[in-house]
Amino acid sequence: MGEHFILYGAPALAMPWLDAEVTITSGPPQEPPIPEIKEAWKQARLLIDPSEKETSSFPGTFPFSLVSTIPLGAGFGSSAALCLCLLDAAAEEKGISLTPAERIAKATELESIFHGRSSGLDPTVVALRKPIRFSMKQGPQALSWELDGFGFVLATSPELRQTSEAVAKVRRFTKENPKVFKEKVKTVNHLVGIVEGLLTMSSINVNKSSLQQARLLGQ
Repeated sequence: MGEHFILYGAPALAMPWLDAEVTITSGPPQEPPIPEIKEAWKQARLLIDPSEKETSSFPGTFPFSLVSTIPLGAGFGSSAALCLCLLDAAAEEKGISLTPAERIAKATELESIFHGRSSGLDPTVVALRKPIRFSMKQGPQALSWELDGFGFVLATSPELRQTSEAVAKVRRFTKENPKVFKEKVKTVNHLVGIVEGLLTMSSINVNKSSLQQARLLGQ
């Protein structure tokens, strides 16, 4: 919640979808569905070992078959999961062990290939595999989950789009409607606080005004 407002100062909440995953396996090579994946593999190798570009075999082919049970282009973090897979494969190839912080930092850098500057939210929640509150100022903070359980719906549009399109749309809106966008950032701050309070059971203050704000946020 609030993902596209993080770079503008708002916090966000995220939880991992542990029943879905991206997997890559060596051979037979499979042509990636989008060219950015080849570029991501190339850059993953350079992030692990910058001297790779000096070898005659670089960048080479994409040597994996790719399977994703995370819907692609649907805002569910498939690019972050893929970036972590590619980094792990590149590190294993060189016999290098990455710390958790290094994995997240390098995956965040790598994810920029798919949609421009990454906030780091998706790589962080995928790597940590736990619910978090995230902001650019404070970084990730674990959510103290107090609810025994709750229902929610995962929904995707039949028309899948690149995350870069949503990022560009938000950026364009900020330039065309700066005052309105500033108010939306305040609204996201407020709503994230409400949802966090519900999840952690530290507050259950949800009123009609808050629900109205949530409904108007996307307009």
